Amino acid sequence: MRLLLLFLTLLPVFSFAQKREVFRIDSLPKAGVLLNQGWKWHAGDNPEWAKEGFDDAGWEDIDPTKEISELPQISPGQIGWLRIRLILKENASLPLSLMIVQSSASEIYLNGARWQQIGKINTDPAQIQAINPVGFPYALRPNKDSLYNIALRFVLQPGILYNNHFLKKNPLFSARILLSDEATSMYSRQLAWLLLRDVSRSAIYFIMGLIFFLLYIFSPARLMNLYFSFYAIFYGVAWMALSLTNLSLPVGYYFWLSNAFIIGGTIGLIFFSHVYLYFIGAVQKLDLLGIFSF
Repeated sequence: MRLLLLFLTLLPVFSFAQKREVFRIDSLPKAGVLLNQGWKWHAGDNPEWAKEGFDDAGWEDIDPTKEISELPQISPGQIGWLRIRLILKENASLPLSLMIVQSSASEIYLNGARWQQIGKINTDPAQIQAINPVGFPYALRPNKDSLYNIALRFVLQPGILYNNHFLKKNPLFSARILLSDEATSMYSRQLAWLLLRDVSRSAIYFIMGLIFFLLYIFSPARLMNLYFSFYAIFYGVAWMALSLTNLSLPVGYYFWLSNAFIIGGTIGLIFFSHVYLYFIGAVQKLDLLGIFSF
């Protein structure tokens, strides 16, 4: 009889535990694990949803790493919550980090306590500002056990355009968990390489533009130097704009920076092609005013 009573007493607890999904990680590879399963979401705003023991069994399943265009249930300006329960079988005692990419503004709660705020959430749509940390590693608080309850309060910023150029992704919220040393090393290498590539190209074009502009100043009759300087300067602006897309900025900026790259590169190419056509004799003179009409 006592065993029967004990079983009946614990049955609701077991049932509750079974309803709550868990994202289990048996081991962490060097590149970490993308948290793209086990998430629940719900529209609305309630501080109770941040609590560690809140029952989210009735919430809808979601993969927040998808493009926001693939998540029609998420509306700009509408505050919502995401939740996930994460268990690590190994490495739980080691320093861990989350590398985060997002197209929203978010407040992140770890085991019921506020952990990070990225961007600005507000009930006034004009005050919302989405920030993308572009993979910056945020160190997780040390946890004696292997269980992490992550709750995310988020909102999409209304009235902004998203950058889809050059295979850029716009996930609602994408987090990769990995060892802190690996996260810091990976982020530093990627950022250094991207900035070195784009900033160095930009600097080379700016220097070329300055040199040819000075040549034109000393010899105004050689318009080809002026045109070539314009080509180099516009290309320098284009690569500088592209380099800025690798930094953590308000999400709406990326669209305009990518288009600045396209427009600057296009104008620079027009100047270069005009110089080339003049050089091979296809055009008889360099016409600054008519350059865009040929």
